[in-house]
Amino acid sequence: MQPEEHSEDLLPLLLEICEDYFAHTGPAGHREVDALLRARDITGGPGWLIDMLALTRRRLQGGTQTHAH
Repeated sequence: MQPEEHSEDLLPLLLEICEDYFAHTGPAGHREVDALLRARDITGGPGWLIDMLALTRRRLQGGTQTHAH
């Protein structure tokens, strides 16, 4: 099995894992993510990242709808 063969299958799973992790992490984790995003001039906060992970995953799976966390 070549990694390229299943990368399309793995990417939505990896995005979902990250989405779940960030959605359920505590306040300290949210502060760290917020600081990381702000260092890149992104001011949407952890909620923005969670939404973008979900949107990207759903687009890869053939849908475009997203729900806010």
